Amino acid sequence: MRQKKRAAALLLSAVMAFSAVSPALPAWAAAWQKNASGSYIGSDGSVLTGILSRGVDVSQWQQNINWSAVAADDIQFAMIGARYNNAVDPYFETNVRGAAAAGLRVGVYLYSYATTTAMAESDADFVLNLIKDYPISYPVVLDVEAQEMNNLTPAQLSDIINAFCKKVETAGYYPMVYTNDYWINNKIDMTKVHYDVWIARYDAKPSYQGAAFWQASNQGTVNGISGNVDINFSFKDLSGKLPANRWRLIGDKWYYYKNYVKQTGWINDGQSWYYLNQDGTQYKGWLLLNNQYYYLLPTTGQMKTGWLQAEDAWYYLNSDGTMAKDWIQVDGKYYYLLNGAMVTGWLRIDTDYYYLRGDGSMVTGWRKMDGKYYYFGSNGKLVRGWADIDGKRYFLQQDGTMLTGWQTIDGLLYYFDASGAMAAGWTKLDGYWYYFNNEGKLMTGWMQLDGKFYYLHTDGRMVIGWQSDGTNKYYMDTVSGVMSVGWKQIEQSWYYFNQSGHMITGWLNDGGKYYYLNPADGKMVSNGSFVVNNVNYTFNKSGVCLSETSAIGGGSAGSVYTPGTSGTQINGSNYTGTPATGNSQNGITTGTQAGSAPGGNAGTTATSPSSNPTGNSTSSPSGNSSGTGMAVGNYQTGGPGYSSGSTGSTSGSSASTTAPGGSTGTPTVSPGGSNGTSSNNNYYTNTGSVTGPGSAGANYNYSSGSSSTSTPGSSGSSSSRNLSEYQTGGPK
Repeated sequence: MRQKKRAAALLLSAVMAFSAVSPALPAWAAAWQKNASGSYIGSDGSVLTGILSRGVDVSQWQQNINWSAVAADDIQFAMIGARYNNAVDPYFETNVRGAAAAGLRVGVYLYSYATTTAMAESDADFVLNLIKDYPISYPVVLDVEAQEMNNLTPAQLSDIINAFCKKVETAGYYPMVYTNDYWINNKIDMTKVHYDVWIARYDAKPSYQGAAFWQASNQGTVNGISGNVDINFSFKDLSGKLPANRWRLIGDKWYYYKNYVKQTGWINDGQSWYYLNQDGTQYKGWLLLNNQYYYLLPTTGQMKTGWLQAEDAWYYLNSDGTMAKDWIQVDGKYYYLLNGAMVTGWLRIDTDYYYLRGDGSMVTGWRKMDGKYYYFGSNGKLVRGWADIDGKRYFLQQDGTMLTGWQTIDGLLYYFDASGAMAAGWTKLDGYWYYFNNEGKLMTGWMQLDGKFYYLHTDGRMVIGWQSDGTNKYYMDTVSGVMSVGWKQIEQSWYYFNQSGHMITGWLNDGGKYYYLNPADGKMVSNGSFVVNNVNYTFNKSGVCLSETSAIGGGSAGSVYTPGTSGTQINGSNYTGTPATGNSQNGITTGTQAGSAPGGNAGTTATSPSSNPTGNSTSSPSGNSSGTGMAVGNYQTGGPGYSSGSTGSTSGSSASTTAPGGSTGTPTVSPGGSNGTSSNNNYYTNTGSVTGPGSAGANYNYSSGSSSTSTPGSSGSSSSRNLSEYQTGGPK
């Protein structure tokens, strides 16, 4: 084709000289143009068929071209020469941009000297590297007609053509081979070539069937081009084979073309977003743009969204590709991203602590770590101090650890069961009964509950059996702990206790019947005779005095007559009912009292518990007996089988071992989930103002409170650890 251009230039001079002295040739002038009916006419005046479009091929030989004029002269495509004298054609850029600006489809041809497939591939590299910056919308063609190829075999020429075309096709362009009618019939093995052909044969249609393009003349004239120019016709519709928007791989770089123009900056190819550098190559890795971070995959250059694992850390990219920071919610779970990196383990924000599982999700509710329980509110904050959770009360120390067992908080003694729930009401511990009020405070001293009196030792244990305050004796039921009132059978003997619980001695008028309670031990005399003040009295087996009672001293019914120490009667000293001021104001033993002694006007009345010791008989001696006497000072070791406190579950939340959610881009490797019993004490600190997830309201109430641990009756105690110890770390 290049040599033809030189011959055409010489011929052009002769024609111009001849035209100056000769009239125009109508047949010649009309050749290769449309007639009145819109059909193209050949040089012999015949109508050409199968023509889809008309074009030109140009190079530096045509020099400056008015492409707008060319386009207006029924030209739809232009094939531009890429190389001249082993360098880029000096008019290549001007021609390509001018033709494209005029609206023409633009293709490229390369005159080749290749005699090996390696040279053909090198030719392909040359043209691809050249055209990547230009809007090429038509085929990229290898011109095969050089004298250097004359001695090659048909198979060699076919291999050269295939090597060039395959590389062009791989890059995303449409390849084609240019040759003449003679070469295609005699020098090229076309059975091995499966690419379209642009064939040259002047003044007559080519004999080769199936050509996509036909170079019909090198003597054509087109407005905007000085002198003659090659006229070409297209027989093949390439519109579906040359998409305007597509990726092209040139060398080892990908480029994206929109409307055949190479793009830069953000582009969307219909499936994903990419960022292209100023030279059109894909940006990969972290991208900082307008103070926002993005991540472009290192393999494909696609903008990442969702979870990303990079540089040994997890990140989350929003739907617009921007890197998320601080709190985010994904699939109903909260995560914290410190400078974009997902946090696991302990996290401190200002004065609040959070815990993030191995998969980064924020913990709420109970969690067991290093054998200790912690509680996190619905907003993820570590709860400290008093907390009401699911109807139970707990105390969490300042390091967040849940207390169990006996604890002294703000000077008051509490008990927390193995689940951490604060004891309230009757609670049996190590075989002893204790009573805690609704606020968890351990009760001591006298306590009135549901109209019954109990006495709780200074260490809180419920007292049972015989007790004395130094003046009076009491009997606390060995099963229920209830202070005895009225008749009580103890170890086969009957006793009587007044409304203040005092054991009565001496004469007793009960319902008009007289009984005698031995002053030595309070036992009712029965089934025999007994001398009182030198008088012999007879008592039946129920203890009723059968003798003359007038000498007893005139005690009224329901009264008690107590003989003096000398054995003489104390007239008028009859105790009826509960003493007006109450007895035993100091309690049975020294220590803090829950209230006044029975019979007193003041005192604390405890709320009825849901479970309590039971069993107390107040029947008369003729009634059924209950209880067995015990030595003074004994504590309850048996009882009604009441369980020791509530046993609410505090099992820790199980940590997920699946990767953070998402569809495309979901990590295929777990970011290190834990099994719910983590020993991970890593922490992150953020002193900035950060709002945590969720509302300020939570399902717990808590207040501060100092705490120490001690066992009732022991002197040793261990103070809780203050959180200030962890200013550079998470709770231990």
